Formats: sequence, C-alpha cells, structure tokens
Amino acid sequence: MGSMGNGMSNIKVSDEYKANVNTILSSDVDVANLISEDYNVTSIKPVIKNVIEGDGTLVTKATTAIVIMEDGDSGVATVEVDVEISAVTKITIVTTTVIDKSSS
Repeated sequence: MGSMGNGMSNIKVSDEYKANVNTILSSDVDVANLISEDYNVTSIKPVIKNVIEGDGTLVTKATTAIVIMEDGDSGVATVEVDVEISAVTKITIVTTTVIDKSSS
C-alpha cells in the first residue's frame, strides 16, 4: 500500500484500488494512445468524498482517482477516473517546451 501526500499521510491506497484504477485506464482508447506515446503512470491519488446519510451515518468513499502520467520528457497528462462507473472522464495533457538560449 502507498501513502498519500498533502496532509493525508494517514490515508493508505491499497494495491487492489490501484489495480482497479489501472484496469479502467487500460480499457480506455485515449489512455492507450498515451501509453503508445511512452507515457507511464507515475501517481494514483484517490479523491475522498464524505457523505452524511439521513440517519447521521458518515460514509467515506474514494469514488474518483486522479492519475498522473508522464512521458519522461516534456509531457504530463492528468487523467480523471470515475471508479464507480469504471470510466475515464477527463484527460488533460500539458506539454512543456524549453528554448535554451544561454549558448546563443
């Protein structure tokens, strides 16, 4: 199990949760295209949702995961995965271009 950062060090992400997210990722065509472009999963972070039921019961679920994929060069993709419906819901890709002019 891995630990969460950002003040959530007491939250552990199970291998089963990560495997479930990876299964959802592997079934998405756009994610498959990113993998073919040498992107790799570098982080899986659950989004924790707390719901207080009518009887006062507190239910905590990680229904969404934010997945970071990097190509090792200049590209980073953020992939939102809805675990409840087993689907990728959004992909945001950012590519950085550096123009080094120090030797000109």
